[in-house]
Amino acid sequence: MISFLNIANRFAPLSHLLLCCIVILLTAIPSDAASRKEWHTGDMQVKGSNTFNSATLFRFTYLKPARLFSKTRFSEWRLRSDIDVIRKFYRNQGFMESKVTIESLMRDTAKMKVNIVFSVAEGPRTGINNVYLRVADSIFDSTITSRLVCRKGSFLISSLITADLKMLKEQLALKGYLDGNVVPDVSLDSSRYLADITFTVQEGPKITIGEIKIDGLKKLRTKFVSRELNFTNGDVLTSERIRKTENNLYRTNLLNSVQVDHTLDSTGTKYDKGNAQVTVNVKELDFYKLQLGVGYNYNSDNNKYYEGIRSSLETSYSNLFRLGHQLTLKADGAFKQQKADLIYQTPWFFGIPLQFASRLYLDRLTTKNLDSAFIRGLELSFNYQANSHLEYLYKLDWQDQVWFKGKDNTSAPKKVTKIIGAEITFDNRDDIVDPGRGTYNLFTIDFAGWLDKNSNRYLKITDDFSVHWKWDGLIFGTGLHLGLIYAYDTTQQVIPPQEQFSLGGTKILRAYGQDELHIDKGVMIAANLLEVRFPIIWWFNGALFVDAGNVWAFPDEQITVDKIKWCGGPGLRIKTPIAIARVDMGIKFENKPFRDLYRIQIDIGHAF
Repeated sequence: MISFLNIANRFAPLSHLLLCCIVILLTAIPSDAASRKEWHTGDMQVKGSNTFNSATLFRFTYLKPARLFSKTRFSEWRLRSDIDVIRKFYRNQGFMESKVTIESLMRDTAKMKVNIVFSVAEGPRTGINNVYLRVADSIFDSTITSRLVCRKGSFLISSLITADLKMLKEQLALKGYLDGNVVPDVSLDSSRYLADITFTVQEGPKITIGEIKIDGLKKLRTKFVSRELNFTNGDVLTSERIRKTENNLYRTNLLNSVQVDHTLDSTGTKYDKGNAQVTVNVKELDFYKLQLGVGYNYNSDNNKYYEGIRSSLETSYSNLFRLGHQLTLKADGAFKQQKADLIYQTPWFFGIPLQFASRLYLDRLTTKNLDSAFIRGLELSFNYQANSHLEYLYKLDWQDQVWFKGKDNTSAPKKVTKIIGAEITFDNRDDIVDPGRGTYNLFTIDFAGWLDKNSNRYLKITDDFSVHWKWDGLIFGTGLHLGLIYAYDTTQQVIPPQEQFSLGGTKILRAYGQDELHIDKGVMIAANLLEVRFPIIWWFNGALFVDAGNVWAFPDEQITVDKIKWCGGPGLRIKTPIAIARVDMGIKFENKPFRDLYRIQIDIGHAF
């Protein structure tokens, strides 16, 4: 083992140099646009617009002003199209007599860019004189008129009319009028620049469920779909029941598509009653899955403990007994830790809509603070998904310390750890793999030894929070990671090594080695303070990041700002069709020049 580590340490600088050469070559490849000397937009302005600024108007155009990390190819056809886009925007905002022209167009042949000035003559703006709603009295309650956004005295804006149409149709669908329609009529008085709006509601029949049919199943049983339905024969079919049914089926993670349709009798014999055949169309996913992952950490120190290649394997089959039961095998390998998990999951637990999972696991640890430890365990968990964004998990975890070789015998915990825990997850990100907008929060609490004194006894609380947003072609992200671990039994103050806090590596404090900052009990405060991602070319995106944080042996150690570790640096993101590869160079912001100053981190997926 020692000889292998020596070889790895010897060739680490060579692999680092090779990586840098590849990155330089990729970024040095000229784009097609550069080789053909194409024209691009430069400065773009709008004159004469008193109501909207240039940034608002250019959100809808194809041509965009040149920015630090982006530029738009110019063409006369695109320019004419954008003039129409701006003109339609003003008309939709109530400026029915607006005019848009080009005031100037200057070409810079040296820089191959075009500077454009648009001229806008807004004209008078049309307002709303009256809003009328024609509907049967029994359909809506008396508050429906107050919920309209088009009101007397406001401006005639087409997007507000569209919003009212959508709201009225949604209200019809919530009451079972799925085939209902709403027709708007706008009457203009051009001499007074006023308009009357009339919404005519054509509700159609209230849909009552007659026959229920399930189509598209090949390997799953009909029971798998039918038990997730939020309706039955004789119910009124509403949009809310359809939404809950589709969400229930998608949450199983075994279906590629779900669509609930209804069909009325074309002869008319059932039309008056509204009885309908409801068809649930589904398409199954592939039940076999295989995922491979790899990561790399370059360590500039010549420590005995070497951090290098990490790998992971996950394979599963998700349709045991044709009822969506899943069996999964996971394995992770690295110099510091080797893990193996065997997981059995069921979408329902004895007829109750709770996801149940049992996990057998083996975990071997080797760190700078621990010679070796081998843990085996069993975890039982129940998962309840309240809605598409909120999820609850309750677990029982039994851990057994097979062997332990610490720096001294006093750090050895008791063999058995019995945990009762809970997790609350909120996730409304637009994409869990490559998020551009949204919020994620995971709160966990574990009580060890609460019901059994013959166990390691401690309380562990963690919270992971992150938020992403977009602005001007850039993606911003920030994250916060908090943790507290406290041994509440005065006779047993040792925390099992697998439960202790560590910082550093590919996710947080990326200028530090994997788990370089470590405590057995205390407080963890860390943050991905800011990460900015921007496009470069093709699959390649750049990134700049700043991380901060540390761990404190609280209450023995005082939590102070001056002990916070700071780092940051550039990164490269490669968005391939199968995964996102990430390369980060973490640089320490400390007064220790040229001593373990930076690290190269390579991993799959974003840091947060």
